[in-house]
Amino acid sequence: MTVKRVALGEWTPDMPSTVGTESTGLADALNVFPNNVGYSPFPSPVDMTNPATEELTSVYAGKDGALVQVFAGSDTDIYKSVPLTSRSVTNLATVGRSGGYNTSPQAWHFETFGKRVLACKENNVIQTWTIGSSTKFKNLETLDSYSQPITQAPTAKCMSIVRDFVVAGNIDSGDKPNLVKWSDINNEEEWRPASQAPQSQADSQYIPDGGAIQNITGGEIGVIFLEKALYRMSYVGSPLFFQFDKISTIGCFSGKSVIEDNGVSYFLSTDGFYKPDGNSVESIGSNKVDEWFLANADLLALPNMSTTVHPILKLVIWNFADNFGHRQNLIYHTETGRWSRTETEACCVGNLATLGTDIDTMGALYPDIDTLVPAPLDDRMFMGGKYIFAGAKDKKIISFTGQCINPRLETFDLEGNNNSVITMVRPIVDNGQANISIASRQALDDTINFGAVSEPYEDRNNVRSGGRYHRVRVEPVGSGWTRTVAFDMTVTDNGTR
Repeated sequence: MTVKRVALGEWTPDMPSTVGTESTGLADALNVFPNNVGYSPFPSPVDMTNPATEELTSVYAGKDGALVQVFAGSDTDIYKSVPLTSRSVTNLATVGRSGGYNTSPQAWHFETFGKRVLACKENNVIQTWTIGSSTKFKNLETLDSYSQPITQAPTAKCMSIVRDFVVAGNIDSGDKPNLVKWSDINNEEEWRPASQAPQSQADSQYIPDGGAIQNITGGEIGVIFLEKALYRMSYVGSPLFFQFDKISTIGCFSGKSVIEDNGVSYFLSTDGFYKPDGNSVESIGSNKVDEWFLANADLLALPNMSTTVHPILKLVIWNFADNFGHRQNLIYHTETGRWSRTETEACCVGNLATLGTDIDTMGALYPDIDTLVPAPLDDRMFMGGKYIFAGAKDKKIISFTGQCINPRLETFDLEGNNNSVITMVRPIVDNGQANISIASRQALDDTINFGAVSEPYEDRNNVRSGGRYHRVRVEPVGSGWTRTVAFDMTVTDNGTR
């Protein structure tokens, strides 16, 4: 009889079930997120608003000091909610421009530039909203005394903020798919070049190779994601203003897979996930999740993918439709390079910010404080100006503050010296326990069938399962569990005691 500790290692569904040597790889890591030493419960979505008139496809929070305004986009309109902890949170009012918008499968993308929130959606002029004073979005433009545009932002597929410039790509409803345009420095309304507006640094640049522009990320430098290439966009001053350098021939499969965090971008290419830092490009999904994603995602629905960075947990999260009529979140931990996934009802993900709520107003907001409060009282959503991980479900804004539902970690095949029997498993779960089930088989081509679930008894799970190869499924239970890292299992060679 041997007691063996098995760490819950990386979820690597692209790897074979056994590699002939001892492995800690996981066949599944569901409804959990990876951290530096294990896995923790991933919260479920909680409704935060009453429904809008259409299904929502994006969410965003604009901030100007302590003032927070929350927006959501649909296929044909833009909605605004008062801050999440306000008494009137249940209302979503339409604030799109008069006359409506041209529809497209692409969701709205929002950016903050000074006191303005800018909104971009394919086939539409970039929109603007002044935080604290606007009542409707409108075209980003300057009008003359006859209400005619003197200068107007372009119709663009994508948009970002590079240094002090608003940068747009894939211009004029796809008629100029490889054109980049940028505004004047610190002037989002001026898009005329110096030949038309002296001293203006606004200009444009065609990128001759690489195909259509899919997205742009910003910061001190810009990274332009094309179908077959990546370009770095660096400010060099007058007369060129920006220099464009190709950094890779790895192209972008879906513009909505692109996100930037702390100077590093993340995106999906035709063969998997990568991260460029403006100088080089590194694969992050090879031999881990690339093949799994491309096999399970509905590739025709990638325009409806959304991507965000968790404001606390150092996670990049891709929300996507799968081939089975559902949606999932694919999760990447930026410090360790580990992955996990969740099944979700959310149709998009993003970050929102909230105002503070003191205890004196909690009773008015939530009459039944035991059942109606959508998160613990010490949660960030009740702290002023803090960003929270959020999204949308159908027609409602949601926050991910609910209980973790059906977490599951499943090992690949654990191989003994010969036939063996597992008689006990002791999961290592902080502030919790776990249900255990085991699938044992004699040969790798045998069907994988998990046996009956063993519930915890005095911090252990009594089991009996024999074979040459064993898979162990760990399902943490209890409302307060915080992390699981490994399990101990008692193994006896078959035929001995």
